Amino acid sequence: MLFAVGASFVFTFILGSLWYSPLLFGRTWARLAYPNTRMEDLGKGGSFVYPMVVSNVGHLLMCAFLNMLLRNYIHASSIQEATQSSLLVAVIVVSPQVAHTAFQKKPWLLYLIDQSYDATVIVACSVIMTWLG
Repeated sequence: MLFAVGASFVFTFILGSLWYSPLLFGRTWARLAYPNTRMEDLGKGGSFVYPMVVSNVGHLLMCAFLNMLLRNYIHASSIQEATQSSLLVAVIVVSPQVAHTAFQKKPWLLYLIDQSYDATVIVACSVIMTWLG
């Protein structure tokens, strides 16, 4: 169980590094999330240290609780069951963010980038944890 949670956590870090890199959505995300800041200036002076620590703690907790949910409540025993269940969990997690995005007047593309990352993480981690048992 700990190995499966740990492997899922490492996956979230790797996926996030790719997802928010200039290779995928990083430039668009940075432009939308920090409209008055150049991409080259992001992270200067250690400004991303605190958010990265908080993000990693959050993802570790998400992996641990998702594993508990899959094993103890959903009883997912196959990749298909894990995928179906985690898609429902992902919808539950990302749906309320629609209201936050609307009230905060954030760009909808920013919502799509962030929430599709979260949904992908939830589904992929569920599959990894079920696969690794």
